[in-house]
Amino acid sequence: MKLKKLGNSITSFSEIGLGTWKLIPDSVEVPKVAAYLFEKGVNFIDTAEMYQNESELGSMLKTIKHEPFIATKVSPNHLHYSDVIKSCNESLSRLGVSQITLYQIHWPNHHINLKETIRAMEYLVEQGKIKYIGVSNFDQKELEEAMSYTKNSKIVSDQLEYNIAFTEVEDSGLLDFCKSNNVSVIAYSPLARGQIKNYTELYGVLSSIGEKYNSNAFQVALKYIISDEDVIAIPKISSMPHAEEIIGCEEFEISQKDISRIKEAARDIRKPLAGSSLKKILKANGSWAKLMEKHERSRINRGGKLD
Repeated sequence: MKLKKLGNSITSFSEIGLGTWKLIPDSVEVPKVAAYLFEKGVNFIDTAEMYQNESELGSMLKTIKHEPFIATKVSPNHLHYSDVIKSCNESLSRLGVSQITLYQIHWPNHHINLKETIRAMEYLVEQGKIKYIGVSNFDQKELEEAMSYTKNSKIVSDQLEYNIAFTEVEDSGLLDFCKSNNVSVIAYSPLARGQIKNYTELYGVLSSIGEKYNSNAFQVALKYIISDEDVIAIPKISSMPHAEEIIGCEEFEISQKDISRIKEAARDIRKPLAGSSLKKILKANGSWAKLMEKHERSRINRGGKLD
């Protein structure tokens, strides 16, 4: 598995990691999938307190001989100084680790001073509870603001929706900005949640290119994303056939000519996937953080717990 340096850090992440949104770690298949991926060189796993699966992931990792880097996220309704520290301690406990490799701000919350949040993140670095600071769903303006508040640490990554059908990170100039500032882009939903097959013409081009490399359309679509040296992808992988398909992406290199061909074929269909526009609105007015807080209160009232 090809390794890529994580932003300004001295740590290298595999160019494909294991995303865990809606993943059920204590199912029969997932531990087998994780063990296989780690054996093949995948060296990190991404989660979030919002996913409510940290405890299960921690238990699963104890059954696997490999010890991957852990990336997790603090929820947007927990971005006050004391809340960040509390959330981190709780994530450490649930995951059963002494340090989180990459701790990310899951979404911006425009109702909480970002400077306060970054100060808490840097304190956690000083305490050795986290190694690196990352953000998620930050546009360029938000990322620049976060970077301006760091004193002794660097923002090493921005986790963003990025796939062949949704290339806002390219079109907005954010990818170029990240490149010039040594910030890795971690692409979630890199396979467009399976929707690529709905675009007949593009799917045909991807399949045609795949035949050249003895691969399929989805492998080519993923290769398009990770062919960039500054991009890491975190697909959700819940079955062995899918895991083997993902690992197969490491068996070929896609040419620049084919990348250009894909860009041209995708030009007319590039748009946010279902829910992406809504997320942008919710982020802008702070409603996203309020929804997360409401969700958590509702769960607690039902007698539930974070995981």
